[in-house]
Amino acid sequence: MPSSPEPSPRVGVLAPPNDPDADVYAAALERAGAEVVRLWFRAVPERLALTVDLDDVRLGDRSLGGLRGLLVRKLYFSFPPAHLADVEERNGRTLRARFVAARERASLVRTALLELERRGTTVVNPPDRVLRHTEKLDQAMQLHRAGLPVPPSLGTSDPGAVRAFFAAHQDAGVIYKPLSGGGQAALLTPADLDEVRLAQLQNAPVLFQRRIPGPEWRVYVVNGHVVAAAELDTTDVIDARDNLASATPVAVDETTGQLCTKAVAHLGLLYAACDVRQSPDGPVLLEVNPAPAIRFYPAPVQDAVTAALTRLLLGGAA
Repeated sequence: MPSSPEPSPRVGVLAPPNDPDADVYAAALERAGAEVVRLWFRAVPERLALTVDLDDVRLGDRSLGGLRGLLVRKLYFSFPPAHLADVEERNGRTLRARFVAARERASLVRTALLELERRGTTVVNPPDRVLRHTEKLDQAMQLHRAGLPVPPSLGTSDPGAVRAFFAAHQDAGVIYKPLSGGGQAALLTPADLDEVRLAQLQNAPVLFQRRIPGPEWRVYVVNGHVVAAAELDTTDVIDARDNLASATPVAVDETTGQLCTKAVAHLGLLYAACDVRQSPDGPVLLEVNPAPAIRFYPAPVQDAVTAALTRLLLGGAA
């Protein structure tokens, strides 16, 4: 009798239903013969049950056991919870009750993802490392301590510290952005240094960095190897994302490649995109993104990245 065909390997993609980058990754996995399991925990627990026991991890009536790989595109929680929407969406008659519910939900989701990894699923990237992406200054400090070139950086709620940092770096300029991400970089100007403007630091601290000149490269690293990169023109913009239309594939030199692979390895990531400014003094690492977008970049970049990532998620080498 003819043998039964081998079942398709199952790979999870954790992302919102309307995430176009997740669609790009899922399509590449399906072309490689994988059964893609789309996951999103936002409905847990109000509209969807999540269960973790000693034998299995289940979302609704679907077992997540046996997933070959899991791509974590987005996590809609922090630990402890800090997303207002996460708290607001929980059941409970008081804000305290909803906060506690959000904390309990975050604990269960995090445990489910960690347990899948312990059961042999290749999780790209593990939840704790994805969530660290919201700690921009800490990442810069880690990379600096590892001897890698990053911009001089300051996180503060002290107006005096901001004025001193501006004075020290006004030759190149200073940019500012949220410490936890979610916003674009802007140029710090002398007008921003007045008492009224800087008094807003009492509401929340801010990340300040020396502005680094030069084109920006987005360098994709999968399983320890540079697989593709794109160059963005930054001539007339502060934040390179304002000029994504300029993205063109670029060959990565040895110095930049080693910088990126060392940074990604130091942060314990299997997949990441490094944003690097090619300054006159050499490459400077702005940030390492553990759940990067891909759809904005040229087809050759998308194809190389998704092919390498698919091999990783299916259990092969990049």
